[in-house]
Amino acid sequence: MANRQQLNTIITTISERYNIDIAKLEAIVASNGSKLISKFASPIAKQKWEESGKANSELFSFPSSHKKGYTLKDVNLALGIEEPIRKASVWASKVAKEEAEKNDLSENDFSELLNSMKKISISDVRKATGQEEENAPKKFASPWAEKLAQENGLIGNENFERLKGSSKKGKYNVEDVKNFLKTIKD
Repeated sequence: MANRQQLNTIITTISERYNIDIAKLEAIVASNGSKLISKFASPIAKQKWEESGKANSELFSFPSSHKKGYTLKDVNLALGIEEPIRKASVWASKVAKEEAEKNDLSENDFSELLNSMKKISISDVRKATGQEEENAPKKFASPWAEKLAQENGLIGNENFERLKGSSKKGKYNVEDVKNFLKTIKD
């Protein structure tokens, strides 16, 4: 018995050799209970092609751009639909973007970093505003810990900053921040 990949190869070979529509052969195989590997990389690509009403042979006349099959981009190309050029809109983490906006900084102020395809971090914003030294070690083990500390006004708090974090190299993690918050609320 042939596996799905072999079955697809057999159908393609028969279709090409005997000039039989591949869709008809696939329908015969499917009606007998066999499952075929989809020639589409995603259900959306398949749906869009089927909605176009064009024969599969038109699409299959050129190679797919993805190893899993034809993508939405391939389908759009075959249908003559131009893909809009998208500009990356996410240039900074949410916290970094908020901090940048507070300090009247925009995407343009970080063009050198963005050209290197790096997403702007809170640390990059602080360096740009002079709040953090260029090579200063990071104090937080994760952005979540830093955000929680920032939201609760712990950044710059002398009592908090005297504590040593429990993560690697003494960095603060979320639990450290939560534990400190419990002590000041009690």
